[in-house]
Amino acid sequence: MKRIGFVGVPGVGKTSTARALTAYCRQNEFKNIELVAEYARRFISKYGDIDTMSDQFRVTEKQIEWESCSSLNM
Repeated sequence: MKRIGFVGVPGVGKTSTARALTAYCRQNEFKNIELVAEYARRFISKYGDIDTMSDQFRVTEKQIEWESCSSLNM
């Protein structure tokens, strides 16, 4: 399995680009593709800014968990 990650400051289009790439792949040769949600968005909406090392660790740990639980790994 291959993973593609997008990194950048807020508002540069990471999510839009990921969604567009997913749609493109599904329309073409890659039918078994999945877009995993970004845990950091959920964390920020629930707890506020990620401003400590422990917050960053929790976000990273949860994102890895979400990616490992995706349907492509099952």
